[in-house]
Amino acid sequence: MTRLTTLLAFTLFSAAGLYGQAVAIGSISGTVSDQSGSFVPDAIVNMTETAKAAVHTVTTNSEGRYTFNNLPTGPYRLEVQAKGFKNYVQTGIVLQVASNPTLNVSLKVGAVSESIQPRVYAP
Repeated sequence: MTRLTTLLAFTLFSAAGLYGQAVAIGSISGTVSDQSGSFVPDAIVNMTETAKAAVHTVTTNSEGRYTFNNLPTGPYRLEVQAKGFKNYVQTGIVLQVASNPTLNVSLKVGAVSESIQPRVYAP
């Protein structure tokens, strides 16, 4: 009977430990294109956790697509940079649990020192 009790106690405590490890996460994806609608490959896309100043970076693929998986929930700032285009900045993004917003970006031709700041995203 002692082994059964020990096994039962071990199982209960193991399951409780796993529950405490749950993390609130979400994903953000989208495409980067130019004003004509052509995709922009190799654009650098940054998602910055504004509360922690943690930066997550990806590069768009040949079809201008990007994806950030398993991001902690909270407020973010999106920044996109590509050679020959104005920098793009979008603030006020709030990622919620299990949300997967699509944030498509349209870059304008111009000097890298210029930036575009569109309206705030609200889920």
